Amino acid sequence: MDVQAKYRGYIERQHEEIERQRRHEDTCLPGDFDYAAVRGLCGEGAVEVALDRVRHLDLDEALRARIELKPSGLAVHWRGLPPDGAAAIRALLETRWAALDLGRGLDWCDFDGGVELRLPGRDKGLVVDRILGEMGPDTVAAYLGDDLTDEDAFRAIRGRGAGILVRKTFRPTAADFLLEPPEEVLDFLARWDEAAGGGEGTSGRT
Repeated sequence: MDVQAKYRGYIERQHEEIERQRRHEDTCLPGDFDYAAVRGLCGEGAVEVALDRVRHLDLDEALRARIELKPSGLAVHWRGLPPDGAAAIRALLETRWAALDLGRGLDWCDFDGGVELRLPGRDKGLVVDRILGEMGPDTVAAYLGDDLTDEDAFRAIRGRGAGILVRKTFRPTAADFLLEPPEEVLDFLARWDEAAGGGEGTSGRT
C-alpha cells in the first residue's frame, strides 16, 4: 500500500490543524483575561501565558533596555540610577501591574536594585531543593548570595548545608553566615577548594 494513501487521513488532519494555528498566530488575548479561570493551564503552558502578559507591557524603549528575561519571569533593573529615576520606573511598573491585574498569576519580588515579576513558587529555593535532591543526602553544600532573592535559597539549604550572605554590611537574613566581599569570599572559596582536594576526584555545582 502506498504510504501517502495509507496515512492520507492523518496527513489531512495535520494540515487542517496547521491552518487553524496559522489563523490565530496574530491573535492577542485581552489584558484582563482571567488566566486563573482556565482549567488545566499549568506547568510550562502557564509560564508562557504569564510571560506573554508581562512581555507585552506598554513600556518605552529606555525601560525595555533594563529588562532581563528569565525562564519563569522577568526582572527590571534600576541599579545605578538616581533615586528619582528608580522611583519613576517603579511607579510605572506598579501602574501597569494594577491595570492588568498581574497579581493573579505572578509574584512581585523586590531585590537590591530592581524588581522581579515571576510565577509563584519559581524561586532559587526550588533550584536548591532540586540540586540537593539529585546529589544525595551526604552532599556537603554551601549557597552564597548577596540579594533579597537569595533568601529563598538560604531557607531551602538550612539544615542541609550552609547559607552564606555576601555583603559588606549586615541585614536581616535567613543565611547562617556573613562574608564580606571580596577578601573573605576569596578566602572561603580557597579553603573550600583545599578541603575538597583541589578539585581532584570531586564534583560540584555553582
